[in-house]
Amino acid sequence: MSGRKFSDNKRTGIWKHYNANGKLHQIGEFKDDKQNSVWKFYFDTEEFMGTGTLENDKMIGLWKWYHKNATLYIERLYENGKLMNIQSCFDKNSIPQNCGEIINGNGYLLDHDLYNETDKVEKYE
Repeated sequence: MSGRKFSDNKRTGIWKHYNANGKLHQIGEFKDDKQNSVWKFYFDTEEFMGTGTLENDKMIGLWKWYHKNATLYIERLYENGKLMNIQSCFDKNSIPQNCGEIINGNGYLLDHDLYNETDKVEKYE
């Protein structure tokens, strides 16, 4: 980690986290010791991976994740840290994929191996 700032023993300001290879992995802002801003994520090969907003350390609003070739992978809608809905999901060729079904926070998520780009899929309820 780099870019660590503290005020009264609380995390504050822009924080950057790095991969083991020294490349930027994520960047966002802490306010009053909580993640409170748009956070951006990157693959260890520096391609843009995704973005979303954290409020009081909880995911809110629309989060978007991308394949290494910069095509959209998935859009997920969060409310107060809870996954509420899967908006869309695509493979790296922009062909729609089954990423599960979440309605009002209930259902299941099929999470594809975005980082390694394998055919591995994990199911989460």
